Amino acid sequence: MTPTRANDQPAPPTQLKIAYVPTGRLSVVLLLVAGLYLLLFSAGSNIASSGLTLLAINAAIFVVLIADTRSLPPAGQLIGRRSHAAIFSLAVPEQLTVTVMNTSDHAVAGPLRLPLPASISTAQDTVQVTIPAQGIVEVPFTLVAKQRGRHKCLPLELRAKSRLGLVVKRFLLCPQDEIVVYPNVKEAKRWQFAVRKRRDDPGLRNTRVLGIGTDFESLREYRPDDDFRLIDWRATARKGTPISRQYRVERNQNILFVVDTGRLMAAPVNDLTRLDLALNAATAMAYVCASLDDNVGLLAFDSQVQTQYRPGRRQGNAIMSAMSKLQPSPVESDYDLAFRIAGSMKRSLIVLFIDLMDETVSAPLIAAVPTLARHHLVVTASVTDPDITDAARMSPHDEQAALRQAVAIDTLRNRRQVRLILNSLGVEVIDAPPERFSPALIDAYLRLKQRI
Repeated sequence: MTPTRANDQPAPPTQLKIAYVPTGRLSVVLLLVAGLYLLLFSAGSNIASSGLTLLAINAAIFVVLIADTRSLPPAGQLIGRRSHAAIFSLAVPEQLTVTVMNTSDHAVAGPLRLPLPASISTAQDTVQVTIPAQGIVEVPFTLVAKQRGRHKCLPLELRAKSRLGLVVKRFLLCPQDEIVVYPNVKEAKRWQFAVRKRRDDPGLRNTRVLGIGTDFESLREYRPDDDFRLIDWRATARKGTPISRQYRVERNQNILFVVDTGRLMAAPVNDLTRLDLALNAATAMAYVCASLDDNVGLLAFDSQVQTQYRPGRRQGNAIMSAMSKLQPSPVESDYDLAFRIAGSMKRSLIVLFIDLMDETVSAPLIAAVPTLARHHLVVTASVTDPDITDAARMSPHDEQAALRQAVAIDTLRNRRQVRLILNSLGVEVIDAPPERFSPALIDAYLRLKQRI
């Protein structure tokens, strides 16, 4: 917590409503007054004098209570605000700072609570703060988003106790806020930076071809095999000899992410779903593609198409926003539908984010893949479950462990068989654990880029 002077800060947002809450101390005082009233009347005291005595006591308590409430700032003099990144990355610690401004002449102390939706966690959501008169306190919170999308946050709550402890003022300091969670953008930016450092490598430069294109390159003397449409007549008139134009064809390659959002992608792996891990890797690859001037598109589907963007430029933000909203559905995926749509597009590198199961479960996928492989370069990307790999490698010590090992070995054998079938259909297969998934996919993209 960092206290500063209120005058050093910009104008704060409007403060929300305040509520007064009586404390246990006030309840004890009122019970004592009630006991005194019973004692006076049970002792046969004069009703008039007893009534005057109680009236005087009640008036004194009322005066003290009013004075005590005035020891806390009035409405509008205790103000709070939140500051955080515009976009959070999934499952990555992010910083949120709460700033509380006290413009009154009274110090305030009490618990500050940061209400969060269940999809966002923090190690400690309530912090004890002391805000000096005419001062400011900054309170940092570390948040971890467990689900993509937009998440509403309720106003901050500060419960400040009065000087005598008779009442608590409940301040709601900030308006309702929204936290937007994307796939792991931080990892994607690290990959983008790493690839940019290698931008001068021959394998990463854009391929430039001279011929009929859209970007003018240079002028040269006409050759017999040149198309007459390439003749620059003004240059020809100046030079007195035929001059041809040369154009540069910029091969900005098309990359299409085809993402399965059906029931198989809901399976958890390392506290995230397979869909979460797929979208993290797709985001990392999208950033790398953008750094190499390639066009990126998205097709997400389950039993129907959920979202579709044809490969293009300047739509990265729209694609990232669309991916942040995707959630797995408890339905079977229609590969034939999705692959027909993807297959009708211009030749591209198509990356299929799927889960590989046994040959029976993967039969619809295997049957539909040739639709894509005939005209596109196809890569399937799936995540292996480390728990299954570990179970297959362990030394069983009892019957139950031996059964787990047998199931794990059978699962891995089935995945291997499906990989071999996809390879035979001309499909590149990426099947890697979570920590190697994005690197393996980006390595494959950089290696295959020249084949598009």
